[in-house]
Amino acid sequence: RKTDKRVKLTELQNLKIKSMEIGEKLETAEDTAFSKTLEVIGRKHKVEDIYKAYDLAKNIGFTNINMDLIAGLPGESSDEFRDSLMRCIELKPSNITVHCLSVKRAARLNLMKDVYKDMTFDGIEVAVPLSFDLLSDEGYKPYYMYRQRNQAGNQENVGYSMEGSECLYNILIMEELQTIIACGAGAASKFVYPQGDRNRIERAENVKDVEGYIKRIDEMIERKRILWNN
Repeated sequence: RKTDKRVKLTELQNLKIKSMEIGEKLETAEDTAFSKTLEVIGRKHKVEDIYKAYDLAKNIGFTNINMDLIAGLPGESSDEFRDSLMRCIELKPSNITVHCLSVKRAARLNLMKDVYKDMTFDGIEVAVPLSFDLLSDEGYKPYYMYRQRNQAGNQENVGYSMEGSECLYNILIMEELQTIIACGAGAASKFVYPQGDRNRIERAENVKDVEGYIKRIDEMIERKRILWNN
């Protein structure tokens, strides 16, 4: 059932949730609504949808907003990435995370690799230091970093924050100190049990098939309940 975004955000605000994340791709004004890059990675939103989502979150009262960008997208030049980053900075979110492309096994880019094999990114080595320079000039500071498999240019993902807006959760999960309850098909919950110098970690993964997840929802909940009460 489709629910109005304002209703969803208001419900989150009522639950005392103060931080949120917006994943975006802000293109230049000359780009079409569905840019080539957005189409390649399977994103069907329009550029103006990002601005609307950001304004809506701010107007409802969210004060700590993180915006994600991805460097290394096929067919995107370093100039285009710079433009996206600058447009993101102009919105003045409290956090900006710069990811370097990591193609997942079931991602569209991997499943349709023959279609996109000739598309390249001409400046992944430029994007990471460029992000640091531009964000540092605007008062953002890097506060956490992590790497993933198959990451473009063997680079890393870096989270930047304005002073005082760092997300403690991001730091804790990087150190595997935080229990995570995940909902939805394919989501993986992680339970951390302190045991002296080393923590014991147990995981509960939901089935990936949406129909199967719905049919087995009680089983998925029970998996988490057992680990929660352990």
